[in-house]
Formats: sequence, C-alpha cells, structure tokens
Amino acid sequence: MAKARVCPLKPTTIPRLELQAATRSVKIANILDNELDYISATHHFWTDSQVVLGYIHNETKRFHMYVANRVERIRQTSRPEQWNYVASAENPADHASRRLTTEEMLASNWLTGPKFLWENEIPPQDVTAEIFPDDVEVKSATVHATQAETFTSFEERLTRFSSLENALKAVAVIVKCSYRKRGLSIDEVEAKQVAERNLICAIQKEAFREERKQLDKSDSLATSKSNSLRQLDPFLDDHDLLRVGGSNFMGAKHELKKGLSELDENQIATQLLKINCEFRMNPPASSHMGGVWELQIRNVRNVLNGILDPSGTLLSTSSLRTFLYETMAIINSRPLTVEDLECPDGPLPLTPNHVLTMKSGLVLPPQGQFVKEDLYLRKRWRRVQYLVNLFWAHWKKEYLHTLQARKTSSQPQPNIEANDIVILQDESLCRTDWRIAKVIETISSDDGLVRRATLLMATPDLDEQGQPLHKRSVIERHVHN
Repeated sequence: MAKARVCPLKPTTIPRLELQAATRSVKIANILDNELDYISATHHFWTDSQVVLGYIHNETKRFHMYVANRVERIRQTSRPEQWNYVASAENPADHASRRLTTEEMLASNWLTGPKFLWENEIPPQDVTAEIFPDDVEVKSATVHATQAETFTSFEERLTRFSSLENALKAVAVIVKCSYRKRGLSIDEVEAKQVAERNLICAIQKEAFREERKQLDKSDSLATSKSNSLRQLDPFLDDHDLLRVGGSNFMGAKHELKKGLSELDENQIATQLLKINCEFRMNPPASSHMGGVWELQIRNVRNVLNGILDPSGTLLSTSSLRTFLYETMAIINSRPLTVEDLECPDGPLPLTPNHVLTMKSGLVLPPQGQFVKEDLYLRKRWRRVQYLVNLFWAHWKKEYLHTLQARKTSSQPQPNIEANDIVILQDESLCRTDWRIAKVIETISSDDGLVRRATLLMATPDLDEQGQPLHKRSVIERHVHN
C-alpha cells in the first residue's frame, strides 16, 4: 500500500513536507491495524530525513505549533525506537514525487522496495538524531534570572514609590487582602487609614527604636535626660503609634498670644494710611463682622459647601483645582459698575477679570450638555463641567438677590424708568456672560407698576473709535420685582 500527496501551493519548507509524509505513514499504519487481523504485528518506519528523525527523538527542545502538533501525532502511534533512516537512493517513496518513464519505473525498486526488506531480520541501526541550533522550527527560549534583593530598612522600600499616595494605595491593597482572607470586610477609606497607620508605625520603629523600647518598659522617658523627645511627653497609643503630649502646642499658643498683645494697631493703620489703605482688625472666623462687603464670600462659601459636600469625593486633586479655577472665573466675571453704560454706545462694565487678565474677551465654556450622570463617568472633565454649571446656576441666583435694594420699610419703591441700567436674566446664556442693558421704554399695568420694559442691549464688539461694530439689538422683557 502506498500513498502520496501533492505539494501545497503555499510555500512550505522541505523539513515540513518530510514531517507531513512521516505523519501520513503513521496514519496508514493505523488503517492497516484496523483492517488486518495481525495481532502481533510490529511496525517499523523509515524516513530519509535526518531532520525529521531529530524532531521525533527530541526530548528537550520546544517546537512551533506546526511541527509540535505533527510530532505529537506521530508519537501517539509510534515510539522513537521504531523509526529508522533510509538513504534517498534506496527510498522508493521518492519515485512518487519524481517523473519516471515506464522503463525507469520497472528498473527501480518501486515495486520491490529496498533490498534490506527481503532479509530475514531487519538490520539494527544506530540512529543519530540531532537538531541544529539554527533550526527555524525550534522556539527560542528566554531565561529570566531573578535576584533576591535584601532591604536593610523600611525607608528603602518607600523609595520604590514616587509618592506617599502611591505607597498608601499599595499597602491598602495588602490590607484588603488580609481582611478578605480572614473573612472580614473593609471599605476603601478604612483600608487606607489602616495602611497609613502601618506605614507610620513601621517608620517609627526604625527612627525611634530606642525610645519605643524604653516606653515599652517604663511608659516614660524621664530617666533618659539626653533624649530629645523627653520634654514632649511621648507615649504609645492604642494602635502602637508613638505620639507626644500637648506641651509644645501650648507653648506655641502662649507665644502667639504674646505676639498679638504686642501688635500696635494704630501704628499699622498709620503706615497703611500713607499708601491710601484703611486697616480694619477682623478676627478669624468672623466674616460677619465685615458687613455687606463680606456677603459675597458667604454666598460663594454656601454654594460651594452645597456642591462639594455630596460630590467632593468624586473629584481628584487636579479635578478639584480645575473646578475652583472655573468658579473663580465665574465670580470674577460679575460687573463692578454700570456707569459706562449711561451712553448706549459705551463699552461693557468693568469686571475683576478685566483687571486680572487685562483682556476684555469672553471665555466661553465647552460645548455640550452636561448631566448628573457625568459624575459617575470616567471622563473627569465632564464631571468638572457639570459641577461648574451647577455652581453657576446656584450662585447666579444668590448674586442677583444682592443687587436688589435692601428693604427696611414697607414704603413703595420707585419704578424702573427710562435710562436705568439693568442686568438681563436669561437661562439660555452661558456662564460668565452677564448681559447689561439700558431701559428705553417702560410699560405699566393698571396698578401703576412697571411690568415690561424695552431694553437696548450692550455689546462688547467696538471698533477703534469705540463705536459698535454691529447694530445694537432692542428687546422687550418682563420686569422681575
């Protein structure tokens, strides 16, 4: 029985073709075993490829997938000892892949096979199976050498981290794994607190080793007069952390109190008056003593507290800094005066941003709709923009109320009249955009109160002569009392 296959169209190396032929031979051996009834038949295989013999006898090297799969298939049916070498001149299988005439076919060993098959016993062979080091079918082995590094101090371990925050995160992961292994639960905040205590305790054990030993024995360092911590009343708390008493802070308190008592307010006021500055002593945490001029600070603080209390934990340090910069730009965009709008062709009112940036252009916010769901997305800039819009919506209402006259009695107030300067309240306007207008005409109701007004809108677009570049728009709006 003989079988040959046509060489595939895809370019294939000679060793792979030879290996494919060896695989075909073991498949034919399986067919013969299933069809014939020879129970004690022994199989012997021959190949004229030393490379294939090296693949089959290999025990140490690893091959690529093509060779590895076929070698495994061969070794499932046969053993390496069953494979022998035959010279190409005696191999009748080569005739199937070469062109032979009829006379050459009859003269060849195609029908008889090699002569050693007609012997009573198959001559033994000493097969030398080697794989060349540059064989492309052998996988290159990568050896990773590891070296144990000994740390002499815990401080050296911390130098492997770029910041304390990264070190805390790494130790917090270990803390959570330890708790999980013991069947306990711990949240992120508590794990970070435990990690911080462990880090501080480990560092203290190296930096204050002798002090901790003395405190473990006598709970005091009174006997060691040379120790610098003795005057600070050190002790070990419930978490085995080295702490000091309040004596140093009390001393700082006395020094601060003494310095304040020596403060000469009159001398400070005299020196500041020379540069046209008025000095007023305002105690800490007493912004209410500033009167109306502190009202803006209170309004901003109240709005920030209302936003950051529920959402502040969702912001990183950089995101919080960006949020505060955005709120600062909003606050500094409010108009300081409306005197320049007495003339319809005048410029827009002065704002703190004009003084700080020396620019008159309006910085527009990013385009798009920002919703509450943005707080939980991975895009941090959308998270910040949603909170900034929230600040704008709340603070704008607080600020507009401060512009209204403070009512001290129930006496009727004057109506809006022509040439009055007003601020336009429009929900469609972007933040930092304060539209100023001049009243041209008023419309009163039956009760004599002005309910509607015709307004001449201000524009920041002026030419070199201070004239508007575009025609000023006239609109009609309701009056909010």
